[in-house]
Amino acid sequence: GGMGAPSGAFPMGDNFGNTVMMNYGMQYGSKMLQKTQANFGRYFSLQGLHYYFTVNNSYVKNKLKLLVFPLRHKFRRRELDAGHRFETPGAAPATNYNYLTAVDDINAPDMYIPLMAFITYVLLVGFITGIGGLNFSPEILVATGSSCMVLTLLEMLFLRLGFYVFTPPRPVYSLDLLCFISYKFFHTSVIMLTRLVLMRWLYVCVWLALAASHGFFLLQTLKLHWQGSNDQKQMVFLYLVAGVQVPIFFYLQHV
Repeated sequence: GGMGAPSGAFPMGDNFGNTVMMNYGMQYGSKMLQKTQANFGRYFSLQGLHYYFTVNNSYVKNKLKLLVFPLRHKFRRRELDAGHRFETPGAAPATNYNYLTAVDDINAPDMYIPLMAFITYVLLVGFITGIGGLNFSPEILVATGSSCMVLTLLEMLFLRLGFYVFTPPRPVYSLDLLCFISYKFFHTSVIMLTRLVLMRWLYVCVWLALAASHGFFLLQTLKLHWQGSNDQKQMVFLYLVAGVQVPIFFYLQHV
């Protein structure tokens, strides 16, 4: 009977050890979660994303007008927000690169127009495919959306490489760049619509004109980051960015 005590003691010791290990694991996991959330929030804060969707009807109407007729617009550097209502994504708190939202500054980027235009473009490709006599399937929408995302990613990488080589005096945020280059889906949606109703030569004129409009818009917008610089190589890079829009638009009309 005297052998019973030790055998009962070992389970108690095991339970105690397991409890300690569980507490340690939970504390460690909690710290890792907090660290992950902090790092994620640094680059993808919900408040920051909210900044890009702060639009109204007046802004959308004027921005679309600007995108179609950029020659009539006077491009200016974005205005700082003295109230600091939003932390621009990717900005360290100490730098205070807090800009006015699109509602208060037409030169500010937004994600609302690019997102709506992207969805419209993909649906138009599916619609035109269907009325063109080809068998329509949901896979067409998926394939079109995927190819557009890959194209946008490649364009982003090209721009990021250029900004790395020709470092501008003013910072360029990746989400801003994503907005700027994704405005092309508005232009391409308009082109797809004209393809349905205009004669071929008129349609070609429209897509060349809108490709040039988007290229000019990008040139003028990105040039502001190098304002005051006289480096000719930087200007060559920006003109290259503008010029490459023509083959990109050609590709998007033949997806």
